[in-house]
Amino acid sequence: MVDYAYRNLFYKTQQTKDILIVDSEATVTPNTGTTPTVDGATVEIHTADIKIDSFSLDEKLCSADDLTWGLMESAKVEFSIKNAANIPNLKKSDYSKMVNIYIYFNGDSDTLFQVGQYVCESDKYTNDRRLRNIVLYDALYFIYNEDITEWYNGIFKNANYISIKNLRDNLFTEFVSEYDYPFEQETTTLVNDSVQIPKNIESDSITFGFFMSGILNANGVFGHIGRDGVFQYKTLVKYDESTVATVTDDFRKPPTTYEDFAVWGIGYVAVFNEDGKKLIPNVGSSSYERPSIYSIIDNFVLTGIFSKPGGVDELKAAVANIREQVTHRRYAPMNVDHVGDLCIEVGDNVAVTGDIGTYNTYVLERHLNGLGSMIDTYTSKGNRKQPKYKGNGKYHGGESSEDIGTSGQGADGVSVLDNEHDKRFCEIMRNAGKRFLAEPTGVSVDYDDTDMEVSVKWSDPTDIATSEPEPITWESTIVIRKEDSVPINRYDGTVLVTSTTRDEYSETAFVDNTIEKNKKYYYGIFPVGTNGNVTFTKVMVVDTTEYLLAPIVNGIERIA
Repeated sequence: MVDYAYRNLFYKTQQTKDILIVDSEATVTPNTGTTPTVDGATVEIHTADIKIDSFSLDEKLCSADDLTWGLMESAKVEFSIKNAANIPNLKKSDYSKMVNIYIYFNGDSDTLFQVGQYVCESDKYTNDRRLRNIVLYDALYFIYNEDITEWYNGIFKNANYISIKNLRDNLFTEFVSEYDYPFEQETTTLVNDSVQIPKNIESDSITFGFFMSGILNANGVFGHIGRDGVFQYKTLVKYDESTVATVTDDFRKPPTTYEDFAVWGIGYVAVFNEDGKKLIPNVGSSSYERPSIYSIIDNFVLTGIFSKPGGVDELKAAVANIREQVTHRRYAPMNVDHVGDLCIEVGDNVAVTGDIGTYNTYVLERHLNGLGSMIDTYTSKGNRKQPKYKGNGKYHGGESSEDIGTSGQGADGVSVLDNEHDKRFCEIMRNAGKRFLAEPTGVSVDYDDTDMEVSVKWSDPTDIATSEPEPITWESTIVIRKEDSVPINRYDGTVLVTSTTRDEYSETAFVDNTIEKNKKYYYGIFPVGTNGNVTFTKVMVVDTTEYLLAPIVNGIERIA
């Protein structure tokens, strides 16, 4: 949220909005009650020069279908100017400077508001040559694919390890002094700034975008250029923090779309190398009922930490820092039109209110159109949960019981299946005078996809001493495993263990280390009484299928 003293003017009707576009070398002096004074300008564009309804501004923090930390997306401005001879072509080879865009209200430049700093990408006449269509982007658009290989190799020439902070500080110093469109970074401390990493990028062409995306992703932040032209490291505030603004979705009754769910919060972070091998167990301890897992694949910062002596523990600490940056970020995906308010920035958390009630979300994209009558469209995409990535980690077994035929809470690729047919059979037999032990209690099945082990715990049922219809004493508990389908009885599967010591595995788990990748296993736990009757219990389902759907930061393309 931009701290602007006259923000209320965006919401007042019949406010005249003026625009001023000048090159960055010009000096702009606000004047109370009159238009600003401009000195030393090569380019100077005013409201009268612009086709008012042609002005638009697109800003994106994360346009992906799911939250993807590490993205850097450019802002884009479009407008048409009248064919005025005194305005030079902004794209000519001898003029390719940055320009600042300002707006002010009611001819009073004391209300001067900086929209942003941009560079011209296109300046072309319309077919009738009455107008020129101009397209601007922020500097990130032009610098994203800039080759920094020489800088990268040079900075590691006399050092085995360099901290993340020193790397990014040195890189921005390089661009301020060497590049055509220099921009500075904000002064801030990232969660893994102090981590030392080795030179481990082997490539003949390392781009600014690739390198910075890896740094951003390894710190749980996005890259964004603010209204003042400064590069920002933006994170999303936790969903339970106070919202910065209220967006009323019934402004002028525009169309509004929104999802009737909030995305499930990220509870765990998984890290993989370029071959898809998990480097450490998933990091996280979520209180969510249905946590999502966020996976990072082939990030040179994290793989570099892992390669160091003692790197496993250091990597776990770094990933724990990332998790703190990405967890507890729940929101309702939406697309809402609103009165144009440039104080609201991408990344802001807002409360949307209207006929649908009130819900909290983030502004992940914005499209602003018009000057005389500004209309903003705020968008945030997102699925109910992060997609399944390579390695199951901790995630819910399904959206609902219909999705995979399971019910109950899922964790580590585990879900719980209630076999209602066998439950009814037991009930019929009880009604016929047959006695069965109760189900075991405290049942838990955990799947470790790093060591490929399944751990099973349970507490055995107590004896039944009453004589009607007959007493029954616990004798043993049998655990069986079957691939691909539900066991129909105690004999339908591989017997893993027959325990004759009561509660033998209530504290210390029975471990099955004979499982394989890309299979689905069904575990049944059957208490057996001295009368020979077998109690059918819940079946625990373990899915060891691997998925490879994670966004690979190294492959991000420049996004206009």
